[in-house]
Amino acid sequence: MVRVRQFGGRFTVQAAIAMVLAGIGTALTSPALAQIIIAPPPVIIVPPDVVIVPPEKRPVLVEFEALGKDWGSVWVNGQELVTFRNFNRRQAIALKPGAYRIVVTGTTRMDVWDAGYLDVSKDTNIIRIRVAKGYRLMPVSQPQVWLPDSNLDWMRVWH
Repeated sequence: MVRVRQFGGRFTVQAAIAMVLAGIGTALTSPALAQIIIAPPPVIIVPPDVVIVPPEKRPVLVEFEALGKDWGSVWVNGQELVTFRNFNRRQAIALKPGAYRIVVTGTTRMDVWDAGYLDVSKDTNIIRIRVAKGYRLMPVSQPQVWLPDSNLDWMRVWH
């Protein structure tokens, strides 16, 4: 069974070809407009297993990669969501668009590697970040998403 959704009167070439092959409508071509317009009924075929998610509700994939061999953790808004140990040096989490407080630590909360705010925008699908002891957090794909703290004193970072 194929679900059909009504959608205006103009379609892309691929949609028009699919509808003509399926026997749903007739194709009318207009060389002046250089497009295909479908005569009644105007429909788009949507496969039953396709789910369309609006862009404002899509989570953004934030991928953290730990360089070196040191164990560490990534805290997002006060919760430890990512831990780097022996073999799991690259991990990803899904975050909704918004601003997040990020603290990267070693094995204890007092060993702060970096801290700041991450601006997750709905304009992107993935943000890649590299972390390492002794270095500042490095967004690989989009540097403008990171606003680092100027002071990394562990007392100020956590309070």
